[in-house]
Amino acid sequence: MKSKGKWKQFWNVFLVNGLAFIMVAISIPGLAGEKVIKLEKVVVTAPKEERELEHVPGRTTVITEEEIRVRNVQNPAKALEQIPGIYVKTGKGPTASSQGINIRGMSENRCQILRDGHRMNSSFYAGMKSWNQVPVEDIERIEVINGPYSALYGGWGGLGGIINIVTRMPEKQQFCLKSLYGTDDLWGGTMTYGNKFFDKLSVYLSYDYKATNGYVTDYITKSAKEGEGEIPVTGWKKTTDSKGNPKYLIGDKGDYMMRNWSILAKARLDLPHDSKLTFTFNPYRYDEDYDQPHTYLRNAITGEPVWEGDVTFDDGGQKKISVRPSSFLGRNLPRNLYRYALDYEIPFAPMNTLKASFELNDERRERIFGPRPDKEATFSGGPGTFQRNPKSMDWRGRVEWNLGEIYGFNNFTLGTEYYEEKGGRKRWQLADWRDERSKVGLISESWGRNRIVSFFAQDEMTLTSRLTLYLGGRIDYWRLFNRWSWDMYTGNHPASDKDQTYFSPKFSVKYRPLEATTLRLSLAKSFNAPMLHDLVGGYSKPGYVSLPSPNLKPEKVKSWEIGVDQEIGKRTRLECSYFENYAYDLRYRKRWSEEGITYSAYKNAEKGRIRGVELGIEHQIFSFLRAYTNGSYQDAKFIRNSVKPGTEHKRITGIPQKMCNFGLMADYGGFKGSLTGHYAGKVYYDDLNRDKKNHVYGSYDPYFTLDTKVSYELRKGLEFSFAVDNLLDKDYYQSYKAPGRYLFGEVVYRY
Repeated sequence: MKSKGKWKQFWNVFLVNGLAFIMVAISIPGLAGEKVIKLEKVVVTAPKEERELEHVPGRTTVITEEEIRVRNVQNPAKALEQIPGIYVKTGKGPTASSQGINIRGMSENRCQILRDGHRMNSSFYAGMKSWNQVPVEDIERIEVINGPYSALYGGWGGLGGIINIVTRMPEKQQFCLKSLYGTDDLWGGTMTYGNKFFDKLSVYLSYDYKATNGYVTDYITKSAKEGEGEIPVTGWKKTTDSKGNPKYLIGDKGDYMMRNWSILAKARLDLPHDSKLTFTFNPYRYDEDYDQPHTYLRNAITGEPVWEGDVTFDDGGQKKISVRPSSFLGRNLPRNLYRYALDYEIPFAPMNTLKASFELNDERRERIFGPRPDKEATFSGGPGTFQRNPKSMDWRGRVEWNLGEIYGFNNFTLGTEYYEEKGGRKRWQLADWRDERSKVGLISESWGRNRIVSFFAQDEMTLTSRLTLYLGGRIDYWRLFNRWSWDMYTGNHPASDKDQTYFSPKFSVKYRPLEATTLRLSLAKSFNAPMLHDLVGGYSKPGYVSLPSPNLKPEKVKSWEIGVDQEIGKRTRLECSYFENYAYDLRYRKRWSEEGITYSAYKNAEKGRIRGVELGIEHQIFSFLRAYTNGSYQDAKFIRNSVKPGTEHKRITGIPQKMCNFGLMADYGGFKGSLTGHYAGKVYYDDLNRDKKNHVYGSYDPYFTLDTKVSYELRKGLEFSFAVDNLLDKDYYQSYKAPGRYLFGEVVYRY
């Protein structure tokens, strides 16, 4: 009954908004043949040719610079939130690094995230380390391809789709200076400069900085035993974990604090014969930490705060909890990324172009886990551990040749790609957890290398003015080698090399039976090599051990999609897509408990199925006001899993079943504004779906948020704006406590 009620709530939100927009559309003159107003270049209502990507099969979306500015977008992940079928996991605040995305049921490490065509997925982990790496002032547009239907992408990522963040490259002098202040003492600033010199050399430079004192995100909950302890306490609060097991809230780790800066330097040299050479350098630094922790426990006799000891209290009987100072201690997580890219492009004819690129992502200086206290640690010191990823880096070379119209009706592209990554972990015991230099011995070490060599081809055939056919395929050869691990308890663990070759065919067709109607059909197979992090990684903390998974197999997916796009006059657009993904050897995290310790490791399930529908309505109400609503439903389940049969027909973790968005966007005179709503349904992170309890620390709650932004251009180039995220101050958890109402003020000067 509860799930039926949630289903009704979701579709009520979607249908009410949809019907409202349709009624408005019918009542506005112009849809019946009267004079209409051309839509501006904003993704939710832009002309079809500006909203979609040309020469790309399947469903595509373009988010323009104008939409990013009219909404309160603090990083690229926020810009993606309003696209149907994309789930953006809320992090520890609007500028946190821990946001993750999911496209059509595929997590971001199964998607390719690119900037100017270069891979942004990190070495070793394959996810996006931080979305703050790309400041919003650098973005010209964001291109999104739903599904694995393009043969130009694959190997690592690409199962769920492609996100390409295109940054600006000026043709004339431009300058931007932005200042930001917000809730939780959030400070930020961006400065950019671009110009073209001697009509040959284009240069773009940007620097972005953000810092916040944050809010409490990490709470401390403990289980209690029957019996009487030594210290009677008050201040505790009864709660549960996400599975409904009794817990007691006793404190928090303090306000989560964040600081990050990013530099983007691009230079493009125009060479003879219209060829171009482009160099990109992008260093990035991210730090997160916690300020003073808090204990909620008070000695029932003296009133003093209690940080350690065997505490006792009465809750329907005498209970006791063993409290340690280490439970209250957070850790610093510094991250350093250095990205380099070199691109060369030369045209041989109007539709015949050769592109070559090389990129290097260097994360060897990154310290993913700073010093971590052991159970016996105190605020003043004590034992701990320290972990580094000293070998993490990757490089990629790619050659793509667009041969143009070989037979007069087609657009043929072929190419090859080489990708290699290496990574590992070193973990030391520390005498003093506060000092990473106090190493007293190596605990464990692991490393390995991943390599993939790919060949791809795709042909776009315009058979008639209304019918376009796409045929393509990829051959990916994956190899894992030089894998090795050691730990102080069991010694060396060498492992044999692994490899696999996989062919991924692609087929799509677009047909326009009417000028305003487009029908789409796509079919594809795709391949995703395992992440090095899962193969050779592993770490532990008090009460939790993550094990390496050296026997993981590559994931394979068979996908198909059917859709229709319908224009109604010049003001209204309807979209509908239905898709199915059949995943084989799908990687998932298995968790189990032994003697009070939770263990986890990645396993392969034989078969999973993700099917869903995406609906959207867009309408230009007036020349200055645009509206849209969209929603998606995804049914993601394990079909066969002999490793853990109990997971069969359970929902796959990390995927909300229902999502809904709506928005109003206005541009009148010097004023711009937006009001957007976002609903995401319940997400499970237990593979048996036992984490049904909501609104507790560790749960992933269904939630609805409303965001707004208003800006005014005082004079040409000078703009003031005020924005509010979570306008209704909704209280919810996405494992961590999500931020409440968040206010932003910005001053921007551009010329």
